[in-house]
Amino acid sequence: MPNIVILGSSTKSAAYVAKQLSKYGVEVIVYAWLDLPLKHSRYVKKYHLVKSPDTDVAGFTDNLIKYLQLNKTDCLLPINDQALEICKLYYDRLSEQVKIIGVNHSFTDEYAHSKYELIKVSEAVGMKTPKTILLNGLKDVEAHQAAFRFPCIVKPESSSILKDNRLYYFKVKRIQSYEQLVDYVRENINNVQMLVQEIIPGYGIGYNIIAQNGVIINEYIHRRIFEYEGESTYRESVQVQEYGLQDKVHALIKKINWSGVAMVEFRIDGSDAYIMEINGRFWGSIEVSVRCGLNYPVQLYEMQFLNKQVERNLPVKYVRVRNLKEEVVNNIRAIVQQRCLKSFFNWLATFKGVLNKNEIIEDNIFNDPGFVVACYYDVIERNLIRLIHSFQTRLVAVSKHQAVVPSGKTCTVGFVCMGNICRSPFAEYYSRKFNPAHQYFSFGTANSENRMSPVNAVKAAESFGVDMTGFSSSTYDAQQVKSADYIFVMDKQNFVTLKEMGVSEGKIFFLGDEEIEDPYGKSLENFSRVYAQIINAIEQKLPVQKAG
Repeated sequence: MPNIVILGSSTKSAAYVAKQLSKYGVEVIVYAWLDLPLKHSRYVKKYHLVKSPDTDVAGFTDNLIKYLQLNKTDCLLPINDQALEICKLYYDRLSEQVKIIGVNHSFTDEYAHSKYELIKVSEAVGMKTPKTILLNGLKDVEAHQAAFRFPCIVKPESSSILKDNRLYYFKVKRIQSYEQLVDYVRENINNVQMLVQEIIPGYGIGYNIIAQNGVIINEYIHRRIFEYEGESTYRESVQVQEYGLQDKVHALIKKINWSGVAMVEFRIDGSDAYIMEINGRFWGSIEVSVRCGLNYPVQLYEMQFLNKQVERNLPVKYVRVRNLKEEVVNNIRAIVQQRCLKSFFNWLATFKGVLNKNEIIEDNIFNDPGFVVACYYDVIERNLIRLIHSFQTRLVAVSKHQAVVPSGKTCTVGFVCMGNICRSPFAEYYSRKFNPAHQYFSFGTANSENRMSPVNAVKAAESFGVDMTGFSSSTYDAQQVKSADYIFVMDKQNFVTLKEMGVSEGKIFFLGDEEIEDPYGKSLENFSRVYAQIINAIEQKLPVQKAG
């Protein structure tokens, strides 16, 4: 039996791709760094859970190549953005071991990777695009200040990048003010260019294609009926003629010479369709393609691995496909947060045609019981862990984890907060300037590097004689932590997170006699008050050595 390794994993797209390939007669192996319900699917033969590539992509790739050498593998398919980045960078080395499908040439893939390049080429073929400003650096924020309109959307030019042997992930954010925009850009611009876009009202659609050398073979549209935080849970198939986009999408795909699957995302505002981005891999709603008559996972496998001619211009059936688990979770969340049952009853009303053959529940427990049960169990487990974590955090006694650094010898002292852009860098810089007898460093528990501090953090620090203008964040470094004599945290969350990272409890202490709150996103006055609290704590815990 031929086999395929799915690189990376996701709860939806990987599961539904695995199902179709397994039904086609291909043994599906998943090589992933996230422990997901997918491992319980009846359609997955093996699930290899490995160390994350986030902080060592080269090492991850070396291990992947060793796996491919030791295990006869026919085909490799990257399923998420991070896996795509790895396959693109190490394409030559990986392709010596296995046939890779689902990856375009770098020139073509640039349009899925770079949202700004997509905007330019889309305008060239006559598509409507949101008003967009590209920010290459902080100077561009000031240069375009008069052009910004709030609220707006700020997004990274690329959702995931590989840089300095690390994987970086970025999020889209709705921005309410110029000050908020500046801070968000400061957090990301050292790693990725940013786009500022106008907000397009309306609803989203996906124009989904499979193409070969710029020629579309099959196509359909799915319209989002329910959306939650940018993801759809209930969608319906639509004929490609409905929005008048067919000629322009064909022109776009031909111009960039795309091969493989892609979802071209649009926002529909009245009669206008605005292109937003290209998703250059399998998407979470891929089950719609199968149910409407276009089995994209099998078609891609046949086209790029078996070199078969795929039947073209297949008819598209009307279907509505929902993910029941996500809808249940979202409705429970809405009830808890909004304390209102209106949206819940509106949701129940959508089940009136549930027995219709065109109404499909993609996470049907009778189809893949192990996977579906694991999905619900995963939600329960994650929420229980969150509750237990919260309970454990509350039980931490600040008074029991106190220490004073002795003034008679030189010590290595670390300061820790969540993001390493507000509290811990100020503690490091202040201590280094006013108490140089010791060695200092700081880091954050969040997995983020090279972020600048917020404007209010820099201004507040300056008022205390500390210059943080050149600071950029760091994250956990095992060797650095091992060398430390004392690690001072700001709050209970930092304490518990460090313990979970494996740091000895005997090395972790609270900087203050009580928790020092996170001023992130707050006013200059808040930052100044918190920094004064940090200074007072440092003077108590790190007494300055007196001249003999």
